[in-house]
Amino acid sequence: MIARFSIYMESEVYVQRDAVLPDREMKQDDLIVRIYPPRQALIDPRDLDFTAQTSLEEIVEGLVPASLPIISDNLFTNDKPVFKANLICMDFMKDQFDRPRPSDVNSNANVDPPLPLVFSIANRVLVGLRALSRGQRLRPLNEHSTLWRLEYLNDIGEQLPFEEGSFRT
Repeated sequence: MIARFSIYMESEVYVQRDAVLPDREMKQDDLIVRIYPPRQALIDPRDLDFTAQTSLEEIVEGLVPASLPIISDNLFTNDKPVFKANLICMDFMKDQFDRPRPSDVNSNANVDPPLPLVFSIANRVLVGLRALSRGQRLRPLNEHSTLWRLEYLNDIGEQLPFEEGSFRT
């Protein structure tokens, strides 16, 4: 089973359009964690402004990688066009995850894998991005003040069937 996290970064990093960046994998306790290169979120950052009329459902649905990132017309790295990456995507894999529906919509206490672990790994990714990009604006992420999405998938990355009392997205 896969627990796919997408975590929004308020500050973006610039990635060359044709850059071939590898996925990274690590083992953490009983989990295998696959960390993807920074991506551009589907949601337009302007839709996150407090004056925007964007619903919470639209925001959560937009916290996925854009299939075709918007390439900048005027920003280049080594004479190559770039896109603004603002999403950290990670897959946590193990045989089974605990997926009870929370009784309180604002409760993240029973999230599996645990949010402190997820954000600890995401912040390690950010440390690397800061060093590579000299992105001093990149700040540590926090489960309580960062937009994030969790989706549970089967082993081949497809959405799980509906199961009464179990969380999917």
